[in-house]
Amino acid sequence: MQERPFCPRCGSVRVVKSGHARGRQRWLCRRCQYQFTRRDGYCTPDEVKQAAVTLYGFGLSLNAVGHLLESCAQSVATT
Repeated sequence: MQERPFCPRCGSVRVVKSGHARGRQRWLCRRCQYQFTRRDGYCTPDEVKQAAVTLYGFGLSLNAVGHLLESCAQSVATT
């Protein structure tokens, strides 16, 4: 059985299931009404981060780097 997460905004454990988003369970915090999905085990490999920085350093736009690395520009910007 899946363990209930805590709210990333207020830290409360009073969360309930609230549907699905892109195939992942959504949760609703009863305390602050914040909706979120769990991000367990989510990380970008160091090789991909290094490739993004290198490609951006060569003058490619964030959109182009995201497209080449099969990601989005927002994800590339946060690496």
